[in-house]
Amino acid sequence: MKHDAELARVMEEVRSLVSRTRATCLWFMREDDTPQNETQAIACLEKIERRGDRDTYIQARGLKERLVRNSNAKSSPSSLQAGSAKVKAMWRAGPHAHGGTTRLSWSAEVF
Repeated sequence: MKHDAELARVMEEVRSLVSRTRATCLWFMREDDTPQNETQAIACLEKIERRGDRDTYIQARGLKERLVRNSNAKSSPSSLQAGSAKVKAMWRAGPHAHGGTTRLSWSAEVF
């Protein structure tokens, strides 16, 4: 619940920044095009970071960090542990146990 309220606040701030910087940083986007989710917000913030002045960059970077923190906080520890256990099991079994012929192809299969 706490994370949802924080996400809503950050998304509102992102939309405000997008609106303020549309003419200078996001001139190529349609006027009615605003970020609707975290992924779109991060993409917009990265465009603002690349095209804005120093102050705008700092604002965009701060909002992006808050979005990422909020996203990481929503990840459940149990899903992270399950993924970690799977990677460890595959590592112990070795690359040939999973059809890989080289370490590089085996590593690519993990991710």
